[in-house]
Amino acid sequence: TIPATIFNISTLQTLSVVSNQLSGNLPLYTGLQLANLEVLYLGNNSFTGFLPDSILNASKLSGLELSYNNFNGIVPNSLGNLGLLEILGLGRNNFISEPSSPELSFITSLTSCTKLRVLVISENSMTGSLPVSVGNLSVSLQALYAYGCTIRGTIPNEISNLSGLVTLYLNGNDLSGSIPSTIKGLQKLRVIDVCKNKLQGSIPNDLCQLPELNRLYLDASKLSGSVPACLWNINSLRYLYLSSNNLTSRIPASFGNLKDLLDFNASFNSLHGNLPPEIGNLKVVTQIDLSYNNFSGDIPGSIGNLQNLITLSLEHNDLIGTIPETFRSLVSLETLDLSQNKLSGPVAEHPRITYQEILEATNGFEESSLLEYGLRGSVSTSCDVYSYGIMLMETFTRKKRTDEMFAGQISLKCWVKESVPSAVIQVLDRNLLRQEGENSLAEVDCVSSILKLALDCAAESQEQRINMKDVLATLKKIRGDYFEGRG
Repeated sequence: TIPATIFNISTLQTLSVVSNQLSGNLPLYTGLQLANLEVLYLGNNSFTGFLPDSILNASKLSGLELSYNNFNGIVPNSLGNLGLLEILGLGRNNFISEPSSPELSFITSLTSCTKLRVLVISENSMTGSLPVSVGNLSVSLQALYAYGCTIRGTIPNEISNLSGLVTLYLNGNDLSGSIPSTIKGLQKLRVIDVCKNKLQGSIPNDLCQLPELNRLYLDASKLSGSVPACLWNINSLRYLYLSSNNLTSRIPASFGNLKDLLDFNASFNSLHGNLPPEIGNLKVVTQIDLSYNNFSGDIPGSIGNLQNLITLSLEHNDLIGTIPETFRSLVSLETLDLSQNKLSGPVAEHPRITYQEILEATNGFEESSLLEYGLRGSVSTSCDVYSYGIMLMETFTRKKRTDEMFAGQISLKCWVKESVPSAVIQVLDRNLLRQEGENSLAEVDCVSSILKLALDCAAESQEQRINMKDVLATLKKIRGDYFEGRG
């Protein structure tokens, strides 16, 4: 626990105990003596109990981060009295919304926080609907995380008033109705995730008017009709998920305009027609999943141009003809599924590698070229542990460390490290979370623990790396915790 005396230090401006193993309740007088407190970060611990009303006395608070704990009780409407609040993190707790209100009434109170930039309420039992007043939140709001809350009702048209919004996560709720056309007012929006809801109707053309849209997740809903033609012209798109809906259109030649697209999943729909040859223009794409549709015709040979393609799934369609010989040029390909089609003819063979090519690639088989020698030029099993850690990251994020997105100061390891544990859902392979409901939390916890283990394996210093015996023990514990969490 945190010593109670700390909450009596009137000069205290910042209190951060993030990612420890602290527990217990916050004192009832929290905030009474903290008139100068500006930052209170308690995230990723095991704190319990209610959020005491006395915290409102810390009127200078600009950052309140309580995510990833076991706090419970009603989110107080009085939080709006913290007028200087810029960051509010309540995610992954046991908070509930006001039972007597059909709406998330505390959101209305937060409209008084005119400097609010980040609001995280995800993975709590917020069973009400989003109030119209959500549009009155601060124009400074850049990120709204409200996934996994069982929020009901529709997405209010007024959400378009949040002109500064960059990231919007509403996935994993019970939202119904259509995607509001007013969403086009969010001109700075880069990420929209409304997957795993009960949204109906068509995909609105208004999404095409978002000039900075980078990630669009519409999968696992009840959307129907055609994919808007303008969607294939959003050049900023890098992640496009349309899977598990009732979409019925063709994929046009303009699909090839998405030259920066990294990941495309439109599986489990009723898309039809031929696959356009322009698919070969997606030079940086790493994942394409068009399985379980009604595509027909030949597989375009231009797919062989996709040098970064790791996964290609075209299973369960009506494709005919032979497997293009150009597939032998897919040097990054790891997973290829063409099953349940009407293909015929021979399977293209990969050209053999000659002894001379191996000799040149390894500098005459010199010892320093062996993987086990690593950067230091000496044999060590720690190199194997490092490789195992990287392999885990690549497996659970569905990314390769050589992907184009990992350039300059950003590496696969840094990307994962920045997201574990508080934002692990943003990096993990979304295909690993196909199950709805309560099990999804256990799955996220499981993957979070595995990625943390991966980081321990891939520590820069060999001395800091975990040994393989401990890796095995940790994996067994993670497995046990996962099944226990699923009940």
